[in-house]
Amino acid sequence: MRRFLLISLVLCHSGCREPVPTPMKEAPLDPPLKSMSLRLDTRGMFVSLQPGVLLGEVVDLRVFGPFRPGVTLEHVTRDHGKPQTMRADYAGTYYGYSHGGVRIEVAHERSVSGDSVWEQWAVYAYPTTDSGLFSASLVKLIEQERPSEVIVATSDEPRISAEFKAGRVSMIRWYGVRTGDSRTQAP
Repeated sequence: MRRFLLISLVLCHSGCREPVPTPMKEAPLDPPLKSMSLRLDTRGMFVSLQPGVLLGEVVDLRVFGPFRPGVTLEHVTRDHGKPQTMRADYAGTYYGYSHGGVRIEVAHERSVSGDSVWEQWAVYAYPTTDSGLFSASLVKLIEQERPSEVIVATSDEPRISAEFKAGRVSMIRWYGVRTGDSRTQAP
């Protein structure tokens, strides 16, 4: 019995450690931005906007052309024709379009958690330049922190996430709008 207890204590001591907290940097920001959280391990940044500030005030939503989140493929096809491409992965199905030389994808995203399934229609843009894409205050923050990804969130539901490769935006995603909801945060 003593041997079992000793072995149990040794195993628990070596394997029962407290979880290591994620290294974070957090800071309040000047309006129109509210606050920032940056994961130091992945360089993923989350930026909250002041209440009442629309996404379109800090991100140039024109990069998405006439495409909006929360709009089903049926409506997109009616307004813009059949997609030029289609691909699928574990997260959803993506329908390719082009607008003003920018590749656009209208995405039907799905997520399963236990017995519940969550779905949304999002829009992705793959800009050829990120010049003028963000407000001066957001550009300054991005230049200071050099994130790999930035998520910009309003006090409402719509959000933008942008991925960075080689110091520039490689993809920007507009999401968080329920299907049929007109609150897209465009000014």
